[in-house]
Amino acid sequence: MPKHRYRAVLQVLDGAPVAQLARQAGTSRQSMYSRVDRYHGGGLDALVDRPRWPHVSPH
Repeated sequence: MPKHRYRAVLQVLDGAPVAQLARQAGTSRQSMYSRVDRYHGGGLDALVDRPRWPHVSPH
């Protein structure tokens, strides 16, 4: 369970500066915004790491 991501998303939603939270988390501002968007789209379950490999492979 990504509790640290959830806390950061909640802080962003409460108005905390995204740049500051991103620095503290060791990630980019864009990643923080993406996490907020994912949270809005799917709740807490959407914050779990997703696989990086493609869904379809030619081989």
